[in-house]
Amino acid sequence: MKKLWLPLVIVVIWLVIFVAGPWYAGDKVEARLDGLLKRMNTNGLITFEKTAYDKGLFSATTAIKASINFDALGPAAKNLQLSNTNSSFVLNGKVSHGPFLFDDGFAFAVGNISFQPEISAEHQQEVSKFFGSSNPLALNMRFNWDSSTEIGSSLIGFTAPDKTIKSAPATFGATLSNNNTHVKSHFNWGGLTFEKTESNGKAKKATVGVISSSSEEDMMIEDIWVGNSRFNISSITFSDDAMGMSGKADNFNVVAATSLDATKAFMNIMVDMTLKNVTVNNVSYVDDFQYKLSFDHLHAASLQKLVKAIKEAQQAGGSPEAMQMAMGMQLMGIVPDMVKKGFTLRIDALNARVMGEQINSSLELNIAEGTDVTQGMAAIAGISAKLDITVSRALLDKIPMANPQMVQGLISQGLIVEEAGTLKSHAEFKGGQLTVNGKAMPIPGMPMPQH
Repeated sequence: MKKLWLPLVIVVIWLVIFVAGPWYAGDKVEARLDGLLKRMNTNGLITFEKTAYDKGLFSATTAIKASINFDALGPAAKNLQLSNTNSSFVLNGKVSHGPFLFDDGFAFAVGNISFQPEISAEHQQEVSKFFGSSNPLALNMRFNWDSSTEIGSSLIGFTAPDKTIKSAPATFGATLSNNNTHVKSHFNWGGLTFEKTESNGKAKKATVGVISSSSEEDMMIEDIWVGNSRFNISSITFSDDAMGMSGKADNFNVVAATSLDATKAFMNIMVDMTLKNVTVNNVSYVDDFQYKLSFDHLHAASLQKLVKAIKEAQQAGGSPEAMQMAMGMQLMGIVPDMVKKGFTLRIDALNARVMGEQINSSLELNIAEGTDVTQGMAAIAGISAKLDITVSRALLDKIPMANPQMVQGLISQGLIVEEAGTLKSHAEFKGGQLTVNGKAMPIPGMPMPQH
């Protein structure tokens, strides 16, 4: 008889796991979903509302209403004729309770939600014309026991009914952890093609290559995210038979990095943008373009206020003009405080090969701590800057609008230095005084330096 106790205990344990486990996990799934929606609703553009949640033992169903406030786009909404337009859609979700999930293989997790957009019968036919499917969008959320959340979404490729537009599939994934304050994400879209032939037989074609992005960021203080991100478009091409034109641009890439100092009081920002091989009719106009911008020592609390002001203006709604005015009033109080803390702006590189000739430039602007922009011209004492520009002399010969006599005049005055076929200039501004290649330059309203 005693030998029967062990199997009985095992059976009881498994019954608890398979009955009490899903019920407990079901409570956790709903709480985790509520917390995620609350965090997502801080974006100002899209708001999410849980309109239904019907819980069972092993599964549940839910519905999320997503509302888009196009006015949050500001002037862009007006340009796109989306002002005063609000659009909403419903995502219906099927919830699977953990601790064991079998939706897509085996997993040990709190729960999983698979969403599908709710498409009315009148719109399903139109959607199927493009996608060949009544539900082209898939969205999945998995809540793990380590408090992380995995989000995955995909959009199938489509072809327009008139065959002029073809789009490749797109995917998005993100992992949120540390109470939704750490986010790692990736996006990939296979590209888009537009092609149309007119009645005269002349064709127009444009393609956008693979678009991808990735990021990993932490919210160190409320509304302030720091980390690294990347965005890339592999290529863009166009051709127009009627105009006799074609062109392309390759590998548009943006890398950004943000960080806080040890005290979390000041923030550093870096953006590095590159572009390759911009050609028109097989002639190279721009290649190896680089624009690298950085901010050092930006006051984090002021940036936090700035982000909050933008969100409040977005959430307040109204016309784009009213939003701009509200933001402008807020900025009048925030920006002077941020400037007073001091910072450095650098254009570390603004370089390119233009028509085969090199251009290089850099800029450093320093705002000293204590600089008060509300004091007008007196604030200039706290500003210093350095600018360097080099241009190939051969480039001027390739530009029809260039004036060789004017360039030679600047060389004669010492404002431009020519060395081995390269034109150079170095400018500095400090203490209210401007010099170019060491030569003092008058500034209206400011006294010349005394020697």
